[in-house]
Amino acid sequence: MNKQITNVGIISIIVALILGVLGGSYFSDTSSKLSIIEKDANIIVLQKQIDALKGKTSIVYVNQTIEIKVPSAEALLTQAKKDAWKELDDNEKFLTCNNTEYDSDEVTLSRVTEWSYLWIDSDEYKVSYEAKYKFDSSNDDDRCTATRNVSVYYEDGEKPKVTWS
Repeated sequence: MNKQITNVGIISIIVALILGVLGGSYFSDTSSKLSIIEKDANIIVLQKQIDALKGKTSIVYVNQTIEIKVPSAEALLTQAKKDAWKELDDNEKFLTCNNTEYDSDEVTLSRVTEWSYLWIDSDEYKVSYEAKYKFDSSNDDDRCTATRNVSVYYEDGEKPKVTWS
């Protein structure tokens, strides 16, 4: 009887192992089939969503910080005055007041009465100002004061363009 129990035990173990191997392979195939079917279903759903969006415009807002370094207002005006004087210090019309022509060392900027700046683009801007100029001849008592409107246009990589009236 003891031998019978041993044989039955061994046969039971062998049957259990065979069923385990066969069952494991069956269930692993089923789960992979299920995941493939599930993936195919997701692809079909995504394809339907893509088809529904074709031909439509979609606006997506993205928060983004852009840093642009801007010089101070006083620095803009100071640079514009320097650039304007470089261009105008030998301009005969600019150096003329009451029909008298003065040398550039006889003309000084007395004060700026109004000024503004305008950003045209990220690499272009214009500074405009109204200034009183003093004309004082060192040879005689000729003195004159005139108001000039000056504009200096800046573009990256270009020489400043100065206009006045």
